[in-house]
Amino acid sequence: MWTILHKNRLNDFLNNHSELNNYDNEFILREMDQYYILPRLFASTYNSPYLGIHEDNTFNGETIDIEFSGKLRSYQQEGAEQLKLLWDYNGEVNGLVKAHPGLS
Repeated sequence: MWTILHKNRLNDFLNNHSELNNYDNEFILREMDQYYILPRLFASTYNSPYLGIHEDNTFNGETIDIEFSGKLRSYQQEGAEQLKLLWDYNGEVNGLVKAHPGLS
């Protein structure tokens, strides 16, 4: 499932969500002939008549159970704590996290 936005409606959408004006290069994942492909839960986070949902049933993911065994760097820890606060408050975290890897 993906959120889609018709290319002709990008400015209309940004006029309704001015907080995103400087981030269109961040949330547009792919450009198609007539549409932009956005993160899958974008439409539920940014309610707009200009956003649609595209369901792609060609791939059915499966749940896996994993455990992180590494150590976060200080700048990663701060981001992880903010995500945990969102999770604790909302019971979910929607969107993408853009973060630097922990390479030395």
